[in-house]
Amino acid sequence: MLAAGFVADETIDGHWLSQLVDRYAASYDRDAMDWMQQGAFDRGSFASLLGVRWSSGASRVEVVCIGDTLLALLDGTDVRITAPYTDPAEFNARPRLLATQSGENEDLIQEGALALTTYDLADFDNPVLALMTDALGHWLLTFPERAPELLAIEHQDTFENFVEQERSASHMRRDDTTLVILD
Repeated sequence: MLAAGFVADETIDGHWLSQLVDRYAASYDRDAMDWMQQGAFDRGSFASLLGVRWSSGASRVEVVCIGDTLLALLDGTDVRITAPYTDPAEFNARPRLLATQSGENEDLIQEGALALTTYDLADFDNPVLALMTDALGHWLLTFPERAPELLAIEHQDTFENFVEQERSASHMRRDDTTLVILD
């Protein structure tokens, strides 16, 4: 719902998020759940959101980064900008996540965390955006000089072998691992 909501709506703000929370709640019949399911539903679920929109042709991107997914903006193979984290130690803190319970989102809304950040790609000779989940983001911030290895991956099986090798070497956390490269 978050991803579809980001793609479908130009405005990302508290009203947008409130509508998504309401739609999420309406998609479940709480009364039909057993007591354990009701407890889990009442506690809520949490998610990160990393969204990218191209604007002004292909010269600018608008990005929203909430949670512990990572955007790396590279110039060729050189990591120039990362968001929302810039240091691997930041992955050790509890991430700020979007919640299915409206009250849990108030701080994010008040702090302007839903605001889009614009990056001008004209400042880069060869801009590449790499979007990744937390285990891989932590790895990249720990080993930024190894970014060319990520960019060289062209097939799913190569990616899976890379992840297993890095996990076996204790260089990467055992967690969900996703990578999207936009160039």
